[in-house]
Amino acid sequence: MQCIEFIRLRTTQPQVERVLAELPAIADEFSSKQDVETCVVVRHARYQGDLGIMLVHTGESTASRTGEASELAEHLSSYGLVDHQVWRTVHSPGTTDRAPGRGKLTSMTEPSEYSRKESELN
Repeated sequence: MQCIEFIRLRTTQPQVERVLAELPAIADEFSSKQDVETCVVVRHARYQGDLGIMLVHTGESTASRTGEASELAEHLSSYGLVDHQVWRTVHSPGTTDRAPGRGKLTSMTEPSEYSRKESELN
């Protein structure tokens, strides 16, 4: 079972661009760590002020917040409301073992097709 940390930030629209300017570099740092398989920056498809960063840790680990992720959550709390959660995988079909420190960064900073269609309706 893998441990997944998810830090969610709910902020105002004016703050979003400031946070998005910081998160890719922070995610790159996390991705290079030995115990992080993947680090993903996400933005809610409908609520543009909701951002998140997900850390997928390699191998077996305890289900607890890491110090560095806790520091990031504390930093992000200056922008708005933060929720820092730890999850464990129960089942992940088709996964294979990867070498530690070989995580990939995926940044989803552009509004999705769904959110664009929603905004066109309003």
